[in-house]
Amino acid sequence: MRIVSLINLSFAAATLLAGCNGYPPPLNPSQLDQTNWKATSPYDAREFVEFKLVKAGRSLALYGHGGCHRLAGVMQISGNRITLATPLVERPIKDCVSGREYMVKRYIAAIKQGLILDNGAFYTSDGNVMFIKQKRSVKTN
Repeated sequence: MRIVSLINLSFAAATLLAGCNGYPPPLNPSQLDQTNWKATSPYDAREFVEFKLVKAGRSLALYGHGGCHRLAGVMQISGNRITLATPLVERPIKDCVSGREYMVKRYIAAIKQGLILDNGAFYTSDGNVMFIKQKRSVKTN
């Protein structure tokens, strides 16, 4: 009886420690379905870059805008990272003048490079916080 208790205790401890490896749990598309994201520091282009993620099978569709461009793409998930599965489509918005295109390019480059989700924010691989979750819906058209 005592051996069974020790085995159960060892199994429980191993299970708990396996979850404490310092890495966030892997993502699945349902966790990010219908979430809205906006740009944040370090380049402060909040009003100029935002997107929405929508579940599309085992991937995520990305819709949004970056400065004077509409954005669309398909993101794949690997662990806690999302990367483009298809090229990012950037369509110019007619009669748009933002004056911040140089900033916007950094955020679009981050999306193209891939983003890491941790603590409710998307980071680049070098640790810059690029996008934070927002409650209001992003215009996608």
